[in-house]
This record gives sequence, structure tokens and C-alpha cells, in this order.
Amino acid sequence: MQSAQTSHKEISNVNSLVFWACFSLYFSHWIGVQLSAVIFLGMLYGALLVKLHSGRIRRKLLFLGYFICGYSLLVIVIQTPSLQELAKWSPVGTPRLLFQATSMFLVFAFVNLLNPLSDDKLCRFLKFSYNLFALTIVIEWLLVNVVGISNSMMPAAFDSPSYLGAIGSFYRPFGLTGNAPVNGALLVTALWILLSCDKTISATRYVILTGLVLYLNNSGQAFAVFFFSVSYYCFTKTRGIGRYLLMTLLVSCFGSIVFSGIIDKISYDYILYMLRFLGLNSIGMMDHWSQIFGGYGKYSWLFEDRNYMTEFYPIYTITHFGFLLTVVTWLFIYISLPKKNKGLIFLTLLVGSIHYPMILFVEAQVLVGVYFFLAPKNQPAVLQPAAVSAS
Repeated sequence: MQSAQTSHKEISNVNSLVFWACFSLYFSHWIGVQLSAVIFLGMLYGALLVKLHSGRIRRKLLFLGYFICGYSLLVIVIQTPSLQELAKWSPVGTPRLLFQATSMFLVFAFVNLLNPLSDDKLCRFLKFSYNLFALTIVIEWLLVNVVGISNSMMPAAFDSPSYLGAIGSFYRPFGLTGNAPVNGALLVTALWILLSCDKTISATRYVILTGLVLYLNNSGQAFAVFFFSVSYYCFTKTRGIGRYLLMTLLVSCFGSIVFSGIIDKISYDYILYMLRFLGLNSIGMMDHWSQIFGGYGKYSWLFEDRNYMTEFYPIYTITHFGFLLTVVTWLFIYISLPKKNKGLIFLTLLVGSIHYPMILFVEAQVLVGVYFFLAPKNQPAVLQPAAVSAS
């Protein structure tokens, strides 16, 4: 009995260690792909130990495993990538695109291996995540724009050299991901997830704080995510004629911002400019099977042609990964969301991936994966082998 209790305690310690090690994946753009991969493999080994000890298999974990293997096999059969293509690891080659397409499901499957969290531990994780996302933006903005340190020295600068130039009088922070739109959308997502789980904090205070941080972040996509999510939140909290008066005010406010050009990144002229890179014509260039299952390496020539370049994630994911994976991805996200604020968080994730695809970044995948699968009140059904059950 004592040996069993000791073993259970050891497994519990491993589960906690692996869980808190998830924070290291937030810094994957700082430490590089190679080191992140080594850390992830170590975490995966620990998570497998936890799962083998518990003997319990969640249905969503089974689905994720079957889907990843089945979809990958299907793409490999259709695309038949060569070993040379694998060694080249081109951004428009089948191996790398397939990894990108399934990365979210891989991270979700990894999180599913861990045991559920207590409410207190989940809230601490979410609060730490929110603070980390906010502080990396604020501190870097101060270091670059006030102290005068070159932004090329920031940890994620190498990942997005196009952001090295100033916008107006200030430089935008690279933050955790090296991408200002993703940093902002990630912060807004963390805001609503945190408010959904922690009832002890002030929603008004955190919303205002988030707005101030986003002002420093200076991203049109982040502003849009913030505005639409706050509007949706206010809409659900009001009733009767007040709801429609509030929405009229918010829509009028947003229209004024767009047409006045107060915020350049969501001005009317900038939106028209971005629509030039919609890239809808690229879908029509592909055969029907590729539209369904993805172009991958077969259409690498199309993805490298600037005439068919797109700045919008929905077009990107359809041309590269196909309609099938696009629908399955967002359907799975919606089904996995806990009921509380389900529409709000889904809207935040969706709008946060309209331009730059936040959902393809591992930082976002870890955050939403923990919220989806480790929240105590969102535990899916469990399949338990008879031998384990009998014991």
C-alpha cells in the first residue's frame, strides 16, 4: 500500500513538472526550434509516463491520435514526398507544411496526456500566462522606445526582420512570437480565458489594462480582436433596448475610427490595401482534390508566386491544407471549448487568425490546449481498460 502511494505521489510530481514546463514552449521563438524540440520531447516522455501509470484514455485523445495518423497518411499517399524533400524542409514543401498543419493537434494530444488540474492551479497558470504576454510587450516597448536599446537585440527579432523599422515615431515590440498581431491577439485570448476561470478578478480593470497594452503593441489585427470581443462581451451582458443602443454606439465608434484614420492599422485605406492581397484567385488555380485535401508541395510554385500571395489565414489554410482540415480544425476547437463564454472565446480565436494565424503559433496552442482539456469542469469521457478497472 505504501509503495503504491509513493508511486502515485511520484507520478503526480512528474505530472506537475511536465505541466509547469509547458511555460518553456511560450519562449520557443526566443530559444529556437531545435532547443524547443528537445524540451518538448522530454516533456512528452514525462507525459507518457503519467498516462501509462493512470491507464486511462480519453476519447478526444483517441480521436486526436487517429486523426493525426490518418490525415498524415492520406497526405503522404496523395503527395508522395521524397526523402530529398524531407531533408530540404522547404517552407512550401509537403513535409514542413504537413507538420504545420498537424502541429495544433499534436500539442492538444500532448496536453491530453496530462492529468486534470485543480481550479486554483489552472487559474495560476492562466494568470501567469496573461501577465507574461502583457509584460513582454510593455517591457520591450520601454527598452526600445524609452531606454534606446536597438530592437534588433530583442530575442524574437530574428524571426521577423520586416518589423525592424519604426511605425511613426515608435518601434513595435517583437514580444514572445516576433509578430505584433499574434502577440496582441494572444493577449486578448488570454484575457477572456482568464476571466472565464477566475471570478476573483475585476473584468473592467483587466479589459482596460489590455487596451493600454494593445496601444503599445500597435497592431490592427489585435485592435480588431479586442474591439469585436469587447463588443460581443458587452452585448451578452446587456438586455432589452440597452443592448441595441450599446451596439449602435460601438458600431458608430468603430466606423469613426476606420474612416477617420486615427489608428492607421485599421484605417479604411489600409483595409483596402490589404484586400489587394486577399488571394482568392489562388484557390481557383488548384484542382478539386487539392482544394479538398490541400495543395502542399504539389503547388509549391503557386505559393511562391507573388501574384497569388495572400495575407489572410483562411485563404492560406485552404490552399495549403485544404477545405477538409480547415473545417475539422475549427469544428474541433468549437466542440472542445467549455460552455462558459464559448461564443466569446471562439470569436476571439477566429478573428485573431483572420490575418496572421495566431492558432498556428505554439504559444496559442499551449494556452488553449490547457484550457480545453485540463480544466476540472471540462473533462471529457474516459475509456478505461478492463484490466486496469478490475485492479
